[in-house]
Amino acid sequence: MIRRLINGDSLEDGQFCLTFDDGPGESTAPGPGPRTVELAEYLADQSVPATFFLCGKYLRELPHVPSRLRELGHTVGNHTDTHASLTSLAASAGDVAGEVVRTADLLGAADGDRVWLRPPYGLWNEHVATLLDAEPALYAHAGPVMWNIGGDDWRFWRDGMSPQQCTGEYLEIAVQHRRGIILMHDCTADNDRIKAANRTYEAVQLLLPALRQHGYSMVALDSVPA
Repeated sequence: MIRRLINGDSLEDGQFCLTFDDGPGESTAPGPGPRTVELAEYLADQSVPATFFLCGKYLRELPHVPSRLRELGHTVGNHTDTHASLTSLAASAGDVAGEVVRTADLLGAADGDRVWLRPPYGLWNEHVATLLDAEPALYAHAGPVMWNIGGDDWRFWRDGMSPQQCTGEYLEIAVQHRRGIILMHDCTADNDRIKAANRTYEAVQLLLPALRQHGYSMVALDSVPA
């Protein structure tokens, strides 16, 4: 049932869960740009499990990514096909279920595996939940998965700011909350200029050690209590 809203408030003090939206993305040249697999490899080297919420429109270009993420010990989630607002689609009689089903078909989940869903922009209501729960192809889906730490890393890349500045803001929010689901973007689904300027890979390499210096631990999404 896609009615189990999760935002991380139920985590224990000092526990954080890393999640990433809008990927997958890939950059072949040095410098800024989306680096989903490189980010996942770094986190695996650090023994940190993360959840990557992927968009179908990018999965068609990079179909190998879900299996690689799973090999590295991460969780793969559904972030819809085109990154459209599900609440707006529902209000206009659009194909809400299709947005999720098309990406589900590309994720390659094994039969019976739970698939976490995160709606674009965190937009969600009862109408969307009812439409998705009526779709048999989505019976393995669960969520919606929200967040309570960050989510604005894209703004730093839009404005030409540094990974250090981004990390500083995320760390400040984390220290204030002391627990929660962290949202960052390994890619950008709606703006090619911001996508090309993405530096989340660098920011994570600064944020993770900083969180650990405060004594915080990273946990998998599956361990977040309902």
